[in-house]
Amino acid sequence: RNVPSITNVEGVGPFLARSGRPEAVEAVARRFAEQSVDQRLKTLDQATEHPPETYAAQPELRKAVIDLLLLGLRDNEVRAGMSIGWGDKTITDPRVCDLAGDHLHDLDPAAFPFDLFAPYAQREQQRLAILASIANP
Repeated sequence: RNVPSITNVEGVGPFLARSGRPEAVEAVARRFAEQSVDQRLKTLDQATEHPPETYAAQPELRKAVIDLLLLGLRDNEVRAGMSIGWGDKTITDPRVCDLAGDHLHDLDPAAFPFDLFAPYAQREQQRLAILASIANP
């Protein structure tokens, strides 16, 4: 069976990720690596656009989003030319995993300690600690 690549349909990943349907988020996760780096970042952003009440009411959606973000946390590709600032803090050329870590932290700071604006070595240490914690709960 010939399944079209998600890379041929710009915007599908972010659209499905924001749908609020766990099965749509899971489908995007299965094809996550096929998206361009920009589309992967948009997908992560869109998947986390729901208010906390939505995740509380739909634990299966929360789990699907966290699984997608954990997939992103394993993605080391750099988004060259991108800069993010908040107050006097900035990060330039972030990796997909940096933004995934930030989204995980926003969802559950206690479970996913991550500082997007920390130096690279600290972000990498936090990323690996989160991955280790899910591998050995």
